[in-house]
Amino acid sequence: MRSADLLLAVAALAYVDGCATVDNPGERGTESTTAAALNATPGVTSTTALSSGHERTHGAACAVFDPTKNHYVTIAAFGYRGTTPTYLKTYDAYDNNTPVTWFASDVTISVNASAAAFVDASPDPNDNTKCYFGGGNDNTTVFNQFWQVQVNNHVVTWTQKANMPVNRSHFYFGQCGVTANSMRIAAFSGETTTTTRTANIDTYNPATNTWASPATIPEAVFDYGFSRVDGNTFAIGGGHGTSDPTAQFVAITANNDCSTIAVTAIKDGMNHTVIDARKENAVVFTGRTTANSGIGGTKAVEFAAISGWDGTNLVTTADTVVVEFNGSPPSYRSNSRNGGTAPASNVRFPTVVDAQAAPNNPGIFLITGTNAAGTTVVNKVQKWIPSSGGGSFHATTPSLNGARTGVEACYVPDSTDYIPAISGQDRYPASGFSTDFTQVDIIR
Repeated sequence: MRSADLLLAVAALAYVDGCATVDNPGERGTESTTAAALNATPGVTSTTALSSGHERTHGAACAVFDPTKNHYVTIAAFGYRGTTPTYLKTYDAYDNNTPVTWFASDVTISVNASAAAFVDASPDPNDNTKCYFGGGNDNTTVFNQFWQVQVNNHVVTWTQKANMPVNRSHFYFGQCGVTANSMRIAAFSGETTTTTRTANIDTYNPATNTWASPATIPEAVFDYGFSRVDGNTFAIGGGHGTSDPTAQFVAITANNDCSTIAVTAIKDGMNHTVIDARKENAVVFTGRTTANSGIGGTKAVEFAAISGWDGTNLVTTADTVVVEFNGSPPSYRSNSRNGGTAPASNVRFPTVVDAQAAPNNPGIFLITGTNAAGTTVVNKVQKWIPSSGGGSFHATTPSLNGARTGVEACYVPDSTDYIPAISGQDRYPASGFSTDFTQVDIIR
């Protein structure tokens, strides 16, 4: 069993969907925020830490609305801790409103959960009082578990739901479909064992508690990145195994209730791929561009593939890709351009949070990460500022309080919107475990 690879291959966007809003917040954020807000300086402040012995890393986090408290709270669940490590089936619940408190800390999930890390989480696309966690592995077995969590007056309720059709680890949840109250949660690709991947796109219907498997992607991968725009999901990069990243770039288009899905490979006019092969990178929607820019489309969107790993070295570019498309389902053509060199602290395994919908400090935040060997933590918060020209990094890169990586983090769309960066470790398994952190920081 390739345990080192399984532990190291944390998904680049594994913590994004856990607190994403329905559809890509960038669709609204880049069109409604001011230049001053986009260029606001990111900051980090400490908050109430977890109790000693309650640390966790490489689980998932999700923002869920508490109807009695009338604001969002954050659930951080699963993961591992310690030098062994110990895999967890516990959760912590955090409220950043007055009084700031961990109203549940290291509580065992009350239904039959398997201890696991590298799970993912997704809000219910039709109901902000519900969130779902699923998948993961314990370094021996990959799971297909799927759980619903709700919070009311700080009482947390876990409910076991129908298992995913296949076991999954190092994968992503997203939303699928475009019609209100009939959207689905979608699980894309991922690892099914320590040596195999699935190409399946599986969709979950919260109303009926059932799964369907309407489509596959061309290459079965894990650790890819994706972004969702106008009801379409764009998946970029990923890996087939330990050191063989791909340049796969596909558009995943669904009908209103996600019962049918079309998957289209995006290449240029000469049928060439349009990004460098990379995995464990950040992929973000950066905004809309002017259509008909030479490749024939009637609508255009732009993405940036940031940092990552090419199988040997860190990728130092932030490549931008313009995708123009026609029709429904659309046909796609694209061109690409170099979006510039990523900062000196370019990383693999970043925790990436899309907060483009944040009114005060919108952007995409890359939180820590490691060097290529996994031996050094890059302890920075980098803010990517989207623009029609491809975007750029903010000059200010604050540090987390405590050099650590593998934090659980997400955008919380509350009245005082923020990103909690929870726990983490100061080194990755490639160089041996070291310190587990109780620290929790607020990024805003």
